[in-house]
Amino acid sequence: MKQATKKRLRNITLTGIATTFLLFAGGCTTFLKTAINLSKEGRNAVSSIKESYTNPEKLKSATIEVPENFYEKLEKGEVKDVLLYIHGYTADSSKWGEATNPDSPLSIANRIFDKNVLCANYSSSYKIPEISKQIFSELEKISSNCKGKLPQICVVGHSMGGIIALYMSEDKPEYFKNISPFASPLAGVNFGYLNPYLIKAYPGILGLKRELAQNIEDLFKDSDLLKELGSNKKKNFTTKEDLENKVRCNIYVLDSKNHSWLIEGPDDGLVSVDSAYPYEKLVKNQFLGLELGNIIIFEGDVNHYSSTHNPQIIETILLNAKNNDYLTKHIPTSKEALRVKIPKAPKSELEYRKSRKY
Repeated sequence: MKQATKKRLRNITLTGIATTFLLFAGGCTTFLKTAINLSKEGRNAVSSIKESYTNPEKLKSATIEVPENFYEKLEKGEVKDVLLYIHGYTADSSKWGEATNPDSPLSIANRIFDKNVLCANYSSSYKIPEISKQIFSELEKISSNCKGKLPQICVVGHSMGGIIALYMSEDKPEYFKNISPFASPLAGVNFGYLNPYLIKAYPGILGLKRELAQNIEDLFKDSDLLKELGSNKKKNFTTKEDLENKVRCNIYVLDSKNHSWLIEGPDDGLVSVDSAYPYEKLVKNQFLGLELGNIIIFEGDVNHYSSTHNPQIIETILLNAKNNDYLTKHIPTSKEALRVKIPKAPKSELEYRKSRKY
């Protein structure tokens, strides 16, 4: 046992020495690229990100898919609750599954929201403020088409989609009933000691020019955009109207049993718990335009990407969004927050992981 421990310590020490040498000998990009490519998740992430920039068919502007007979139902006054789903970085709404599959997120959403589900699609090659502007422009078109009969919207945003939702709700809170960031890096993605090196080296790792992929920088810890998010530079929130227009915000976090060596602290494989639930920012009341609703941490066999296909998780998020009946009186720490255990991912999610190679 002692020999095995010594061997492990020696390997760790040698890895540390090699890492230090490569970083300070000008091999930062080469080392990080090799390290990321050692894992299947890293290779898939790099491939997915590069595809979002090089795909000739990428969207030039955001779109919103409107369900069949939506406007007719609005005209008849049959629409009470509307859901807007915003996907994450490099994804698209088609990954929410087929409506014919009863376990797919889209089927669950249709069941809970009576098929009044809007799905946003956007190109991840744009920066977040521009994406938010594009999606909101589409919402305004929908509102105009239904002659102002569009009710306040519930928004579920996965990963970067949650940041987009928060950005939109700060600009036009009157449009939104509530928002639900889900596994969203609200405090940025933090790679610990490697963070500054990754910020410097990511264009080389991706094989892209820095100016082409600058929007990635918005997702790193302490980015200018994330510092501005919730800082209320746009609004003072002092008038009665501002207070009445506060948007309910439900926050959902994933805490995987397999924490990534690359991410600082407990995480879901990409986003840390502390980033998805920025407790310090919340207790300092930096999000004055929000009312906190449900705060739930799903822990166990969860994954940043595939947990969007866990029926239990999706149903919980969507039911809470529709009911909109819970308001947090005491902001809990991540240890105090309600935790829902997921001992084993369901078959539907495991199949999705396999299909997406997660």
